[in-house]
Amino acid sequence: MVKEAVVELVQEPKEKQVYYFTFGMGHTLARHCQPILASSYGSARERMVELHGSMWAFQYTEEEYLRHRVKGTANEALLEPIEWR
Repeated sequence: MVKEAVVELVQEPKEKQVYYFTFGMGHTLARHCQPILASSYGSARERMVELHGSMWAFQYTEEEYLRHRVKGTANEALLEPIEWR
């Protein structure tokens, strides 16, 4: 019975969230932000590394990114969102 509950938890799909990645000054995409829709922080980061290697600055959850926008410290142009696992 416990084993069945564990299997159900493992197989239950996670709701995807948007994670935002910024690029540092001097990068060709400086002042841009790459949104990635993924099931986890790590999965989004994995996709960003596949796309841009380590040539980016910061990763934010949607809540963190929106907080920076309200403060006026995140005024990047958004790139086309990418959906990932």
